[in-house]
Amino acid sequence: MLVTFLITLPLLFLSATSNGGDNVHNIAAPEKVNVRAQELVSKMTLEEKCDYIGAATSFVLRGVDRLGIPEIRMADGPQGIRNNTTSTLYPSGILTAATFNRELAERLGHGLGKDAKARGVAILLGPGVNIYRAPMNGRNFEYFGEDPYLSSEVAEHYIEGVQAEGVIATVKHFAANNQEWSRHHASSDVDERTLHEIYFPAFRKAVEKAHVGAVMDSYNPVFGVHATENAYMNIEVLRNMWGFDGILMSDWTSVYSTSGAVNGGLDLECPKGVYFTKERIMPLIKSGVISEETIDRKVYNILSTLDRFGLLDKPVLDESIEKDNPENAVVALDLAREGVVMLENRTSELPYGKKKERILVLGPNACVTTTGGGSGFVTPFHTVTIADGIKKQFGEKYVQVLSDEELYVDISSDVHPLGDGGHTGFKAEYYDNKTLSGKPVLVRTDASVNFDWGRKSPAAGLPEDGFSVRWEGTYTAPEAGTLRFRLSGDDGYRLFVNDQLLAGDWGNHSLSSRTAFQSVEKGQTYRIRFEFYDNISDATARMKIGLFNETALNAAVAKAGRIIYCGGFNSDIEGEGFDRPFGLPAEQKSLINRLTDAHSHVTVVLNAGGGVDFNGWSEGVEAVLYAWYTGQEGGTAIAEIISGKISPSGKLPISIENKWEDNPVYGSYYDNTPVKTQNTPFKRIEYREGIFCGYRGYDRSGIAPRYPFGYGLSYTSFKYSGMKVERVASDSVLVSFTVTNTGKVGAYETAQVYVSDKAASVARPVKELKGYEKKFIPAGKSVNMTVTLGPDAFSFYDVKSRSFVIEPGEFEILVGPSSADLPLKATVLLGAPEYQVVNIAPDTVSIIKNPLNGWVMYMGRNWDSDFGKAQHYDEFPAAVPGGKVRVTDWCGTAYIRTSWASMEPEEGKYFWNDPDSRLNRLLTEVRNRGLRLAFRIVVDGRDQGQNTPRYVLDAGAKAFASKLGDKEVYTPYPDDPVFQEKYSKFIKAFASRFDSFDEVDFIDAYGLGKWGEAHSMKYLDGKNKIPVYEWITDLYSRSFKEVPLVMNYHRVLAEETVNGWEDEPNPDSEGMLESAISKGYSLRHDAFGMTGYYKEWEKAFAAKWNFKVPIIMEGGWITGAHHRYWIDPSGKYHEGHPEEVRRGELEAAEEACVNMMDFRVGNETESWFQNIDLVERFIRHGGYRLYPSQVIVPQEAKSGETLTLTHTWENIGWGYCPNNIRQWNHRFKPSFALIAEDGTVARIFVDTKAEPSDWMRNKPVGYSMSVSLEGVAPGSYSWAVAISDTEKGNLPGLNMSVDAASLTKDGWLKVSKVTIR
Repeated sequence: MLVTFLITLPLLFLSATSNGGDNVHNIAAPEKVNVRAQELVSKMTLEEKCDYIGAATSFVLRGVDRLGIPEIRMADGPQGIRNNTTSTLYPSGILTAATFNRELAERLGHGLGKDAKARGVAILLGPGVNIYRAPMNGRNFEYFGEDPYLSSEVAEHYIEGVQAEGVIATVKHFAANNQEWSRHHASSDVDERTLHEIYFPAFRKAVEKAHVGAVMDSYNPVFGVHATENAYMNIEVLRNMWGFDGILMSDWTSVYSTSGAVNGGLDLECPKGVYFTKERIMPLIKSGVISEETIDRKVYNILSTLDRFGLLDKPVLDESIEKDNPENAVVALDLAREGVVMLENRTSELPYGKKKERILVLGPNACVTTTGGGSGFVTPFHTVTIADGIKKQFGEKYVQVLSDEELYVDISSDVHPLGDGGHTGFKAEYYDNKTLSGKPVLVRTDASVNFDWGRKSPAAGLPEDGFSVRWEGTYTAPEAGTLRFRLSGDDGYRLFVNDQLLAGDWGNHSLSSRTAFQSVEKGQTYRIRFEFYDNISDATARMKIGLFNETALNAAVAKAGRIIYCGGFNSDIEGEGFDRPFGLPAEQKSLINRLTDAHSHVTVVLNAGGGVDFNGWSEGVEAVLYAWYTGQEGGTAIAEIISGKISPSGKLPISIENKWEDNPVYGSYYDNTPVKTQNTPFKRIEYREGIFCGYRGYDRSGIAPRYPFGYGLSYTSFKYSGMKVERVASDSVLVSFTVTNTGKVGAYETAQVYVSDKAASVARPVKELKGYEKKFIPAGKSVNMTVTLGPDAFSFYDVKSRSFVIEPGEFEILVGPSSADLPLKATVLLGAPEYQVVNIAPDTVSIIKNPLNGWVMYMGRNWDSDFGKAQHYDEFPAAVPGGKVRVTDWCGTAYIRTSWASMEPEEGKYFWNDPDSRLNRLLTEVRNRGLRLAFRIVVDGRDQGQNTPRYVLDAGAKAFASKLGDKEVYTPYPDDPVFQEKYSKFIKAFASRFDSFDEVDFIDAYGLGKWGEAHSMKYLDGKNKIPVYEWITDLYSRSFKEVPLVMNYHRVLAEETVNGWEDEPNPDSEGMLESAISKGYSLRHDAFGMTGYYKEWEKAFAAKWNFKVPIIMEGGWITGAHHRYWIDPSGKYHEGHPEEVRRGELEAAEEACVNMMDFRVGNETESWFQNIDLVERFIRHGGYRLYPSQVIVPQEAKSGETLTLTHTWENIGWGYCPNNIRQWNHRFKPSFALIAEDGTVARIFVDTKAEPSDWMRNKPVGYSMSVSLEGVAPGSYSWAVAISDTEKGNLPGLNMSVDAASLTKDGWLKVSKVTIR
């Protein structure tokens, strides 16, 4: 029996055209109509609509000024912003896939989005997600490898990153664009099942999961119908089945007709309207071939998408973003670090470590940053080559770089024009035709052949297109040796030596390159002839001739202790518009063999976008690093790996064959269907391997590849153990296992999860990747990994029902480090629908009040219980409807910054024992408003008065005097024994009353120094700084057991500073803070947003302790004396614009991942509420916001039965739940409850292994636990979830970010019904 769980597809497979409104390919109406887009369409004339669906110029969508529709800029490409700019050069797409790191893919997306906004680009033409079939495809480097699951995961996170920046991503090229040879005219004939299982999944996930804004059709036909005209793909699948509601655009010049593309579902012709123009479309509307409604829908699709991204209202250009963005350089570096794959490491050649040996770096890619060509090519601001990186990592005195120019010495000065021995250069003859025929228009001497004419004429009298050139010269060899010719051209070129054809690429094509060699004898003269012709568009001709420098090579090799050869391909050999060879260039193979014959320590760093032939050169190599194209920071990453600073962690997203004939698509990559009798202009490629490409094909044939999919070496070793597979629904399982680092080096490991259908009614792969997890594992440590496998992991596409189905039965789950090494295996039986999967949407806007979280209300030191009225806090001015807010409604905690003297005016007389004291009245009112408490107790008299009680001074404590206006106040020295005795007694009494988790959120537990902020101290003896610090932190930590303590973290901690925080960092500060943290302290900082105080030291310290202890903050100021915010060193604040300070605070708070922010008193608070969007932004994104995103629970069960409950939790805040701190001691745990129909809680099940402090922003964490229904009476119940307080009877303890209306009065969230029999 087949279980169908996806939408049924329409029966029609191939594209067809019909007349106007009778088109059988009806596009489903959008679920939600965009009224604005609809109105704009209704106001446009037919002429405007017809022109609007053709781009204005290359990379610009036209605007309609009279309707306020702006022009929209687009740009390539997948690895960086390419068009007419300099930008971040990220690593290639296939390297991103090799990281197996979803977070890095998303960071890449964010970086690309920011780079786009910095240049006013609204639509990014990436990512490319076409599946890798064969190594020769020139654009493999742009894509994400051979596996549809891996490709779709990378694509989803890349797109989400781009679009989170407000930039539209464009997934391309839809579909089956798997080669570059004859891409306009080679039809990919792929069967329906293979399309849906192999070539469609990345596009589908981009649409259904990432909600991509744009899709680009490919050049190629599919079963003879061009993608831009293929209504099955564009309408039936993309629109109607997947629900795509964005822009469907053509690739550049890939529209081949008007009616075919219009009725075939295409929305936008690029680079400009040729077939999509009013001149072509309007006659077809009049004749009924096209309907106006069809045009309306295309315009609507474009406008509604632009509106969805806010692009109709505001320009995307953000000049506040640096074009040369250092944050994005870090992204590029992190990708390169994790994407390089170590394929060989014989005799542990790598890492070099700290050995002081001479290193020789050479090869064509040593001193350049290589990339693939075409839309993936980016011009960076700066790069780090491998040579640069090695020199920096090991020191220049230990590194010799033998550049390509030194290895092949330029002989241009020794070449003479044919028939002219007195000059140097080449005789050049320029013809006004492509055939070098007739009389040349121009004859001259060219010093060299190095021309890039673009689309211009090479000289007066010659056409811009359709010309040819012949260069001739002679060279007399001064000695025997080898000449290397490097040739490139757009279009045809060929080289003759002594009238013998040596190399070339004579045909119409974009830029390509060839390398050739010629042995020469001393004293012999050689005639060199280089011919070139231009067809259309760009024209480029280059020839570089070098003589191999044998002496330099031999000398360098003799001195070297280690050799690094940098080779492979580059943008001349591998790029858009042409395929590349499988083998390395002959010169590289020859040189590598020379090196390995002469030296026993050779490492090869290989640049390529796919597999290469390793035969004939790799046999003597000790280590191979597969570097793909590593981007602008690649040299640093390679050097770090070679040195051992980091361990390689990349895994192959492809299989690399031993020889081309082993590849499963051998025989199906080039045209393989006779067309002589078919009357078709297309070459036909029948994908005869079907779903069995890549590792699926190798598994089927039994031929082992040289390097299998998922393979990659490390500097350490890992052990897999403890596998458990739990069925959580009829079509889903939870896989858990342990990975142990058994070596001596901490490193990342990627665990891969494969699924095998043990018995099926159709041919299925031996196994398929369906999950993976990558984690850093310290040496000697173990980590637990969990992967959930849902329906997609077990289903196949059924061509009869045209749907994905699961056949109930036995499936094998396999886990390990690569597709060929899967040590863990288990079987699971899938079938009856016993479990229900419940997906829960978060509440992203409401105020969620939880301990150590959210907004804090700063209380004035003299406030009383009437503060709501006296301070206008109950009717506070705010930019909200009605103009007023009640401040306490927005806060969870009241922060009491008061003095010791206020709390203990006389020895032993404490305010909490006096119900009539001002502070007691204030605290009573605060509690009545549902707020928790927080305290800072100030001792220093330089803050608003005599903060130390007089009795302390009267008892003989030594003190220093300060002027406060015309009054003199006194502060005891903190290292005075009398002070310490009295203060210790007070703090112990204070703790005996207020050490209550239920009442107090935190204690700002230092209180010394100016304003109690642990700086600008004064001591009797400055040597007592650290002893005083240890005394007071011991005092607080021993007195408070339940309430968290916080310490101001800054670079002049407890220092006797002159200028306060403006001083240089004190070397003691970090160690002192970490001492406090070891005693149970968390972190707090004053003056977030004020860059003179919150500097790089503070940022670095916060980053070090992120998610280990909570961080809370006090904001910057906008008023008062020397607190003039507009003189902030950053220069980003301007007088009269306090919102700039508030925005700066939020940025610093997000960077530090803080849990709490405060409203300072008076107009400080008002400056927040007058910018209510900033207040709400912290509510939505700050601190921790926890919710159960998914639970999987049974719908029926038996009393006494043991069940598995699965739950996944997410944190949508940038902070974390500090359940791990000493005072909380892991008291909060997620739990399930069985709630009877009368509302009573029948049973609570607590998952003690789940840990809320592990829940980080946008990183779902899943758990499963076994529970027993022993003693549960039969009946009808509801499953409910909560975060329980294990110290309060497991009742709900933390508020979840879910719809409050869905909660019971006790705080349980009901999720599903269950019947207990």
